[in-house]
Amino acid sequence: MSQYLINEDPVAMAKGAIIEAVEGVEKHSERVRIRFIDGGYIELIHHQDCCEGVSLHDFEGDPETLSGAIVQSFEISESDADDCPEVSESGTWTFYKLETSKGGLWLRWLGESNGYHSESVSAEVTDDSLRIRVDDNGIVSTYEVPDADKAYVKPLAQMEFTDKDTLVKWATAVARLQ
Repeated sequence: MSQYLINEDPVAMAKGAIIEAVEGVEKHSERVRIRFIDGGYIELIHHQDCCEGVSLHDFEGDPETLSGAIVQSFEISESDADDCPEVSESGTWTFYKLETSKGGLWLRWLGESNGYHSESVSAEVTDDSLRIRVDDNGIVSTYEVPDADKAYVKPLAQMEFTDKDTLVKWATAVARLQ
């Protein structure tokens, strides 16, 4: 199945997804990727324009423990970083907060420039044609996403689980059938 970059809200895309791995979480990293078992992922990245510098400044949480975790929330915020001693002219903090069934991960990025270039970090969604999501009640749904503009999703199956480990094993098996 082919993957493609889509214009979708990463906060909505992440909720209920099951994490396969979180990669690139280290100080001064320029890219972090949150991969899901259904083949989609969210990439946190800054596309270099000219003379700005943007990288992961610090983080809290252990990305290694999030494999098999269900995303409960994904938040994005920004604030001014001009008072940071590491910023010479203009700066922006970009924060990503990921809460899961196995704990959280908080990422703080620092962007600095002369004030004429973007200092923000984007969350880009790359998707496949199958989605596996878990709602707050432990009901797993699989969806076919047949259209590149993502105007609608077509439910394929729905199952309810009381045990999260069984739920993750089932969803992982379905994802591997793609």
